[in-house]
Parts: sequence; structure tokens; C-alpha cells
Amino acid sequence: MTRHKIARFALELAIPVVFIIMAVSSAPPKVSTEQGTIRLSPKKEEIFTKSSLIGYLSETKSPTIVLRVPQQVDRLLEENRYSKSQIYNTIEKELAKADFIVRDRALYQKVLDQNVSTDYSKIKELTETDLILELVSSDEEKYYTNQYTNTRGKPKITQGSMTISGQKVEFKLIKVKENDLVGSYTFHFTPCINGCVYNIDPFGNLYNLSTANKIVKPYEFVSSDRLEEFYKDCAKLLIKELRR
Repeated sequence: MTRHKIARFALELAIPVVFIIMAVSSAPPKVSTEQGTIRLSPKKEEIFTKSSLIGYLSETKSPTIVLRVPQQVDRLLEENRYSKSQIYNTIEKELAKADFIVRDRALYQKVLDQNVSTDYSKIKELTETDLILELVSSDEEKYYTNQYTNTRGKPKITQGSMTISGQKVEFKLIKVKENDLVGSYTFHFTPCINGCVYNIDPFGNLYNLSTANKIVKPYEFVSSDRLEEFYKDCAKLLIKELRR
């Protein structure tokens, strides 16, 4: 082999080695994680009910009610891949079980669309509905903490805050005949009350236990089933307040 060929061969070998060294040196350092348990404190519900409504409901065994859902709430639930029909059906089912006569949402909305300028007293006549329960908003609610407990039960603190997503839902109740806001109710779904276990890095990033390198996304904290259960609990709390 000539000297020229040897030099060329050596150069061809050297180039891949250089690229490998550069790739290794430029690769981000692997972040260490440890398994830990996060616990959050629940937020208290915000409940307001007019005494006139309590009096009315105590005298009315089976009041008529309709669940009204604004379009923005519809879109938000759909965008977050939640089964909105299941959620609405869950609320209506709990109302029906508590002896409310639940009017059809679609028919009620059709009456509203056809009578935009009609006041609420006329809507009561058209729909034979006493109460409107409006789902005002349903939003992601973020919780922040830098504290967790490791597997040895030792309290630990991260350099950055851990962000965990929950849910906040707000209802308002309108007495149709008087066009009167007679109730307002805000409920919170706080995750990790009983403890959530994740792999946690020093910067506050959370990783799935099964795939250590995959950071948990906000929408992964509240599943469709858990959200449906949350709305069921909200309906029960609201009914308990109204039937006291």
C-alpha cells in the first residue's frame, strides 16, 4: 500500500471518530431523577345560594331545570379530549335522581336561538322551566409545589416548582321567572391529595414511572374518567346545598 493510500485510509477512519466524539461531547448531560410522592392540599369550594331559592325548593318537590352549556365550554372540553356528552349526562342524571325534572338541553337551546330578544319570563312560558343551571366555565387549574417525599420518607425540595394540573368548574343558577341569579358555585379538582408518585428531577420536572425519560404532560394529570367522577361529585355537592 502506498504512502498516499495509507494516509487517505487513515483520514477516512478518523472522520467518523471525530463525529462520534463531537456527538458525545455535545449530548446533553443525563439528568438524575428519584422516585418521590407529592401531596397537595385541596382547595375549598365557593358556594353561594340565596335564601329565596332554598325556600322555593323546600316548597317545590320536583322543580324543572335545564343544564345550559356555553359554546366556549363545549369547545374547551372537546379540545382537551374529554367526553363532554358523558360529563353533561352525569350532571343531569344526578339532578334527576334528586327529583328534579330535567329538560332537554337541545330543545331549550333551540327555543333560545329562536327567541333571542325574549326575556326570561317569556322563556319560562315557552319551555316550562323553573331553573337554569349554567355551566359557566371549566378550566385547567395549575398547582405548584417544590416539596415531595422520597422513598425513604425524607422530605425533599426541588430547585424549580413542580407544576401539576387540576380542574376548576363554575356553575350559576338562575330562577327563570324573575331572571334572578340565585346561586353561584365553584368547585376545584385538586390532584394528588392522597399522594402521586413520579420520578422527579432536581429542576421539578415529573416523569412517568414506566418511561423514565418521558416528562408528564399537563393533560395527563386528569383522565376523562376522573373528570367525569369529579363532575358527578360537583352535582352531588350542589344538590346537597339546594336540598338542605
